[in-house]
Amino acid sequence: MKLDVVSKWLISTRSAVFVMTAISCIIGGLLVFHSGTFIWTNFAAAFIGLIFAHASNNLINDLVDSKMGIDKDNY
Repeated sequence: MKLDVVSKWLISTRSAVFVMTAISCIIGGLLVFHSGTFIWTNFAAAFIGLIFAHASNNLINDLVDSKMGIDKDNY
């Protein structure tokens, strides 16, 4: 079965666990909202930034593991 580019990206970044990152960001946003200083643009930037940081961390981790020989073959 051949995967398209989007499917490969979703698998490589382990997107199934982005829910964990999203929930932690939403909890932080709710705390700020409760304090009365919530700004939508800041929240959106933080949310998108955290998701991309999580994805980047997963990709870099796989790259380093592959270069060091920890991940072998088709892992």
